[in-house]
Amino acid sequence: AAALQHIDNALALVESVRASIHVPAFRATYLSNWQGYHSLKIDLLMRLHAEAPAAGHAARAFLASEKARARALLETVTNAGAGAGADDEASARGARLRADINRKATARLTATGSRARQLDQEIETLFREYEVLQGRMREARPAHAALASGLERVDDLQRLLDADTVLVEYSLGTERSFAWVVTRNGLRAVTLGNAAEIETAARDYFELVTARPQRARRMRQRQAAATLSNLVVAP
Repeated sequence: AAALQHIDNALALVESVRASIHVPAFRATYLSNWQGYHSLKIDLLMRLHAEAPAAGHAARAFLASEKARARALLETVTNAGAGAGADDEASARGARLRADINRKATARLTATGSRARQLDQEIETLFREYEVLQGRMREARPAHAALASGLERVDDLQRLLDADTVLVEYSLGTERSFAWVVTRNGLRAVTLGNAAEIETAARDYFELVTARPQRARRMRQRQAAATLSNLVVAP
């Protein structure tokens, strides 16, 4: 419990600094440097889950994993059809604004003098426009806004899934990895091998299936597929 509290305190500090960074590209770069804290929290929660499976630690670990990549999860759910009715025009506008901000922020890194001041003003204007757009989208899609800001309950996600949709989320770790299988009515957590083992199997399979077809290689493809499946699907 004490270790979890220390990790939560560290993550709260990281988040407070992130909130003060106004350029999305810089926020993403900043957060990528602190992913280890999220991985450690997930590992601690899954250790507690192994000791007390009915205590809800698996769900907390899933939420910790989701919080570290909430926007990616939101995109996955939306692309799977769970986000029916979303405002496609507003989403496209948001993507264009992010691209504009990122492009100008990159130019600002080497700009000086009046050009730097001009870029600062343009970035600030674009960011204000983006924030207004995000506010309107949150009002129109409160369930998706909850995902974008980080889930508080697994139920928030499950309500977006239909009876035929299963969401599988992976978290790869140095010593061991985890997977969560989420359906409309339940959640199951599984412990997997370490990241190096899984990534090596995935790379081997990818190289084989993208190579020029040969009879001898087909057997190796089946073997590589079986190896990868045993690591990330069978459990």
